[in-house]
Amino acid sequence: MKKILALTAAATAFVAAPAAAQDGTEFYAGATAGYHDVTEIDFTEIGLDQQTGVNGAIFGGFAGVTLPTEGNMVLGVEGTLMGGTESIDMEYGVSGIVGTRFGANNRVYARAGYHWVDLDVEGIANNVADDFGFTGAERALLIAELEAGLDGEDTGDGYLLGIGADFGIGSNAFVRANVDTVEFDTVRATAGLGLRF
Repeated sequence: MKKILALTAAATAFVAAPAAAQDGTEFYAGATAGYHDVTEIDFTEIGLDQQTGVNGAIFGGFAGVTLPTEGNMVLGVEGTLMGGTESIDMEYGVSGIVGTRFGANNRVYARAGYHWVDLDVEGIANNVADDFGFTGAERALLIAELEAGLDGEDTGDGYLLGIGADFGIGSNAFVRANVDTVEFDTVRATAGLGLRF
């Protein structure tokens, strides 16, 4: 349901863009990719004194709107929807952006919002079994205990904080770089290419 809502909001933004552009509101969208170090799982509760990383490469898109402001101030809202690899199936979220413009079509900003990460629980369990060298019944038991320990939850969520910069290419295109964290438990670094409307 959350994914459907995110896609619906993005589609609505694109439909509304031509009318909104007349009052100085700026829409933008683009593609992005990076890496998300989500967390570490502690297995001491099932008798293993070790941790394993949960992370993966991510790729997808972003769309946002920048509101009319005085001077060089940047104020807007942005959403992201990304697929993942390794331990991450998908992640998505929305954030508010505040920053400043400088030079020709450049801006730096901070962001704050809320973010969801859908984990590949089965994939994580199999990777953990590989890390510990477990096979056969030992492997099956570890996988079952890990899945039970996660209580069937495959989605983590929390507040997102980050910083970023967009650097203009001509009048409408830009490249960007961002570093974000979800509740200071994760580190996500991304870079992308976008277009302003």
